[in-house]
Amino acid sequence: MMELLHSLRVDCIPPTRTQQQDIRVAVSRDKLGVARAKIYNKRVSQSNWLQFLAQHRPDEVFDGAVCFLADLEWPWRREDRKRTRIDCLRIPRETGVDGDNVAKGLLDAAFNAQWIANDARVAGLILTKWWGHNPGVSLAMYRM
Repeated sequence: MMELLHSLRVDCIPPTRTQQQDIRVAVSRDKLGVARAKIYNKRVSQSNWLQFLAQHRPDEVFDGAVCFLADLEWPWRREDRKRTRIDCLRIPRETGVDGDNVAKGLLDAAFNAQWIANDARVAGLILTKWWGHNPGVSLAMYRM
């Protein structure tokens, strides 16, 4: 049996940027024609999650094996028909944001926002992505 340590629900539009998208490489050539690469790493996605999680920090930093449940719901797209919206409360989001990249940014931010003492102690993770009526982020952290 898992014990609930902390949970929250925030009505918002979840961040769509991932850490993979934050890394940019600019290539330019000098006067001799030699290519020079410059890497820009803005970490926009991590700061979005960090700001979000820091506002809802638990009272204590947990040091132990945990399981995260993250439920992300974006508002319906314009191309979704009204019939689809009426028949379905929500449908899976299969495009756009990679779940593994979202999970990595979320767990890094959970560590930096002092939800958990070590992100290597996350033993379980369930991440769901949806299009639906009630956009928002629901997070729950359980002791394993």
